[in-house]
Amino acid sequence: MHDLSVLDVRSEGMDVLDLENIPEKPVFEFLQRLYLKGRLSKLPIWVSSLHSLIKIHLEWSRMDASPLEALQDLPNLLELQMVDSYTGDCLEFRAGTFGKLRLLVIEQFCQLKAILVLERAMPQLHTLKIIKCESMRILPIGIECLSCLEELILHGVNEELKDKVRQEEPLAIQHIKVIKT
Repeated sequence: MHDLSVLDVRSEGMDVLDLENIPEKPVFEFLQRLYLKGRLSKLPIWVSSLHSLIKIHLEWSRMDASPLEALQDLPNLLELQMVDSYTGDCLEFRAGTFGKLRLLVIEQFCQLKAILVLERAMPQLHTLKIIKCESMRILPIGIECLSCLEELILHGVNEELKDKVRQEEPLAIQHIKVIKT
């Protein structure tokens, strides 16, 4: 268990993943990839201590609280993929967080209306995918701060958002090489 590099935990149907019973300081010192598929009330507190983690995939967790708080200071996190993981209407990426993140996928966040990117958040982000977030009608606020962003993919989003990308907000995204709507 000391050399475990991948952990994949899934629940059946609407069952809630019970990760609170895992000790607060688990022996996941070398864990690099974490896949959690199923309902979660919140991320367990020990997730924020997984300093070797390079990829996390959250699917169908439908948390009321943003998962970003627990993940934002993971020093080696390169990929964050979230599918139907949060029921709130705003995701906030705080200044100085997600320092090495290169890929961010936000998919099927039905209530999400806004993404706020503060200065110095995600300084290495290369690819941002926003998929099936139909309540979003504006580009992420602060997207111009993502100076390394090379690819923006908007798939299955509101037509109003697509129109803004095409017509109204080209200055905010002029630095992005590939934009797919």
